[in-house]
Amino acid sequence: MGQAKPIAFQAVLLVQGVASPPKGPGHFPSVQVLDRVYLVPSNSLSPKARASLPGVLQAFLRRNPGGGPLPVLLYPRTEECRLDLRRTLLAKLYTTEPPPLSPGRFRVVGLLVGKAGDNLKVEVRPNQEKGALGEAFTLCLRLDPLLAGTLFPIGQVLELTGRLEKDLTLVVEEALEVSGSGGAPG
Repeated sequence: MGQAKPIAFQAVLLVQGVASPPKGPGHFPSVQVLDRVYLVPSNSLSPKARASLPGVLQAFLRRNPGGGPLPVLLYPRTEECRLDLRRTLLAKLYTTEPPPLSPGRFRVVGLLVGKAGDNLKVEVRPNQEKGALGEAFTLCLRLDPLLAGTLFPIGQVLELTGRLEKDLTLVVEEALEVSGSGGAPG
């Protein structure tokens, strides 16, 4: 009998951003996402993105000298059940390939650690194989009213998908138990 495949924890959000060329000599190009501007390069990029995004953005700006819209993948963080733009990391720009989600959509695979009213607290843990995430973090997600009566077992790993609202809440529209998780060890 083979060993169970480890759970691939994940938290991603796709939004539409706008790339802009540098404002002048000594300045960096940037990507505006919602109400935040990410300079490229900067510490507001995920570790992998720090290495790859400057080249990707420069190539995009060579093709579009004035800048322009493009899909942006974020690693979201929340504060008081709203997207925390200050702590959210820019992970990837989609300049040539199609993105994995539609703009305004998110996907989270995490351990359910709490539920209060229509809010879920979900812990995203480092993946053993990838090693990019240094430590676990918790997201607060709001349930869509259609899921309000659904029972979610604390300690279960869930795959949650949904939408980003204008007030920056992440609203879960679909929740599936990850098979084989059987409650992850703490």
